[in-house]
Amino acid sequence: IFAGDFNTRTAARMAYLFEMAKELGMQEVQFENEEARMRVKFTPYPLDHSFVRGLKVKKAEVVADSEGSDHKPMLMEVDVLQ
Repeated sequence: IFAGDFNTRTAARMAYLFEMAKELGMQEVQFENEEARMRVKFTPYPLDHSFVRGLKVKKAEVVADSEGSDHKPMLMEVDVLQ
């Protein structure tokens, strides 16, 4: 699991992150409520991302009603691939 605030405010940063994940053989996690991920007002790109390798994501969601931080917790339920 490779996850966190990658500060991807620009297309160039997004491209760099996704190229690195691809080189590592990782897949981006798709969250049920993608729109709840942290974004900066002046950009359409989310800042927080999760990637996995060797795991099957059964469920992934952002805890949208969390008020502990401006970044919302991202929860995943996974199975280990054999």
